[in-house]
Amino acid sequence: MRIFKSRNAKITAKKRIKMKVTITNKDVEVLKKFMLLHSKMAKKQKITSFYLIPFEFILVGIVLDALTKLAPVLSITSAILGILWLVIFPRFYKKMLIRHLADSESLPASSVEMGFNVLNDEVIFGGEKESEKFGINELNRLVCTGSNFILAFGKNFHMVLPKNSQTAEILENLSQKMEIEIENIEIS
Repeated sequence: MRIFKSRNAKITAKKRIKMKVTITNKDVEVLKKFMLLHSKMAKKQKITSFYLIPFEFILVGIVLDALTKLAPVLSITSAILGILWLVIFPRFYKKMLIRHLADSESLPASSVEMGFNVLNDEVIFGGEKESEKFGINELNRLVCTGSNFILAFGKNFHMVLPKNSQTAEILENLSQKMEIEIENIEIS
């Protein structure tokens, strides 16, 4: 336990949990698959691409018809384009997703040892740089996959950890402290 003095001369104690984790290309592969299939950003992107863009086609057609005062030619054209988008885009999206998943599986073999520290108020992944520190209050999602844990922080930042007894214990404590349930997701 280390004692630090704050600016207001109050003494605060920070409990530090330090460990080294080894991140391999398989861990990075799991992280990429998670981000493509299960992250909140991926879900928002899919909903936007599938449903909002056809709605925008129709809305633009209606607005252009009102501005140009033509017969409903542009509204009908935009409705047809919206329907075509709903038919064609899912196929394109599926092919694009398969290509990205294949790219994530073809990563070169690698292994990097990194530090993983948990303080009372922050999670440090890597070293002591400010860009490697994340406030615990920014943590919004904990995910358990077959061989990894994934931590999701506020601004679409994800951290992958190998699954072992030490990381399981640390994340269980973090889950209880932050009152965030650990989700179980199968990533193949």
